[in-house]
Amino acid sequence: MTKPAGRMASRPLLEFGTLALAAALVACHAPRQTETQLPTSAPQLTLERIHQGEPLWGRSPRGAEFSPDGSRLTFLRGSVGDANVLDLWGLDLTQPAPAPQLLVAASSLVDPDNVKLSEEERMALERKRMGGRGITSYHWCGNQGKRLLFPLGGHLYVYDIPSAALTKVTAVEAPRLDPRCSPLGTFVSWIEGGNVHVAKTDGTGAMTVTTEATETRKFGVAEFVAQEEMG
Repeated sequence: MTKPAGRMASRPLLEFGTLALAAALVACHAPRQTETQLPTSAPQLTLERIHQGEPLWGRSPRGAEFSPDGSRLTFLRGSVGDANVLDLWGLDLTQPAPAPQLLVAASSLVDPDNVKLSEEERMALERKRMGGRGITSYHWCGNQGKRLLFPLGGHLYVYDIPSAALTKVTAVEAPRLDPRCSPLGTFVSWIEGGNVHVAKTDGTGAMTVTTEATETRKFGVAEFVAQEEMG
């Protein structure tokens, strides 16, 4: 079946536009050097500098998303200590001069170097062309534009922006795929062991919705070829 060309083209353009806006907003608030602070000569580019954690082009934002109500812009950005470890950042667009704010640092919850991903998790990141470690994905939780859901180190977390409160939704570490929030932001769902699981956003009321997953039958996810071809 032929896919509509307009819809296929609009998604990459939207993602590019969102990332471009995030990069512009971050750049606007990056510290600038005055003429008196400019170095008299450019520093020498060495092999050691090329292979340092900080990229030559800076810590560019990725995975930018507007909140459902349009009041905020969130994105992932490499940490200061290691640009390959992604943290969760946000911009409050209701402010006259919004400045990037670090919401959740991955290293404050886990040791990114010790996080082991399952094969399915690695393949999901490859399909998204997402490199790095730490917080590699997130979703807005509910339509109010106040909470974020993200997986990290085999657990699911819900971050409340107004109160800066972080809730661990899951109790046991395990590979969890495709975590999502309900439209009202009261429940979280995910795929674990091929079955669909749900829980309240405060971590209570966890239950397994399906129980008949096997090696060849999984619930809540597309089969392998569809995942690879359509992302």
